[in-house]
Amino acid sequence: MAPASTLASVNGTTPFHVDGVLYPNEMHIALAAFDAAVASLREMTDGDLVYARDRLAEYISSHALLGEVDADRLRDGALRFLTRGGMCGVVGTG
Repeated sequence: MAPASTLASVNGTTPFHVDGVLYPNEMHIALAAFDAAVASLREMTDGDLVYARDRLAEYISSHALLGEVDADRLRDGALRFLTRGGMCGVVGTG
């Protein structure tokens, strides 16, 4: 049975949060994904860094609230989101 904070989607496979809250374990996963994504960024101006971090946080938090609990998928998706948003030169390859 799903935790009280989640509700099954129409097809019953992807939980999403009804109350908009990430619980401690979910926050830990989201933070690990965010830290790993930020570590993948190349050097950039302060303004670009703020923008990039905001976009990474936006993606990771929204997908974590949709039920994604894999830090690697959150990180990779956030970096793809950032790249598609026109910041392809800021993501490192290593």
